[in-house]
Amino acid sequence: QREDLAVSILAMSIVGLAAAHDPFPNGALGRSARFVLLEPAAAEEHPDLLLSQLSQWLPHEFESVGRLGVTDSLESIATEVQRRLDEQVLNGEAIFVIVRDLARFRELRRSEGDFGYSFGEDKKAGPAQNFTTLLKDGPTVGIHLLVWCDSLTNLMRTFERGTLKEFELRVLFQMSGSDSSQLVDSPMASKLGPQRALFIHEETGTLEKFRPYSFPQAPWLEIVSGTLRARRQGTPQPRPIRLSQENKPKTSEELMEFSQFSFSAEVDVPIDSSAGLPKRSSETDSFQSDSITDNMKPDGAAGDQQDETASGLES
Repeated sequence: QREDLAVSILAMSIVGLAAAHDPFPNGALGRSARFVLLEPAAAEEHPDLLLSQLSQWLPHEFESVGRLGVTDSLESIATEVQRRLDEQVLNGEAIFVIVRDLARFRELRRSEGDFGYSFGEDKKAGPAQNFTTLLKDGPTVGIHLLVWCDSLTNLMRTFERGTLKEFELRVLFQMSGSDSSQLVDSPMASKLGPQRALFIHEETGTLEKFRPYSFPQAPWLEIVSGTLRARRQGTPQPRPIRLSQENKPKTSEELMEFSQFSFSAEVDVPIDSSAGLPKRSSETDSFQSDSITDNMKPDGAAGDQQDETASGLES
């Protein structure tokens, strides 16, 4: 699969989204964003293509999530989606969840009963259900997915066919006409060359061939970093959390602490005192069966490799 091109499109999407958002509220652009990166350990085999290295250059907060943290992370974000829906928060901090190599995260695969509940049973949602919640309900409240998956077979292990329509922006690399037709109702991806991809906009029906950029290099990232850091960054602010039976106040002291927020409380963003910026870990809606992009249509070159199945999407 075209992992190099897929990851390059993800990287350029992250940079583009960072350029369009402030690191914190009340910045120069008026809308802040943070990134949650699901990048498997296997990605370290190609250190020059690690998405986590972008946190060195971008002033935004990056949260790195490994396989052991997937369940808790998705539950937390799905809870935030529900809080925003309940409180009608439409202008909150944007959250971009980036999944590199979906097939590596088996926790996200659907199974019988994953998307249904037995009558009278209050069953807690699992990571696969929460992932689907982010895809379906997240964009309305500013929470989006960017996903790369290496093949249609692995993609269907996570999403039902009808759910794929939730990915408004998609990118496909060369694949069979049958797989292409299942993803975008057209066999066009079967006619792509080695350094070409197909961009699809679900709402408008746009299909456009393009040539992806290569992975951004340090000299260019240094220029981008300087430009972004020269803008007004905004001010770190506490984030609201949704109260549940598990974290509701149990003592009078706790009640006094939470009472001013009714059904929500505030938690501080972790700050690195030495840098004055949110802490970033070494690792971090769109779908990609070998590539994804937001609304970028790059035309730079990438290294030569053999043609293989690939596709991409984004919510």
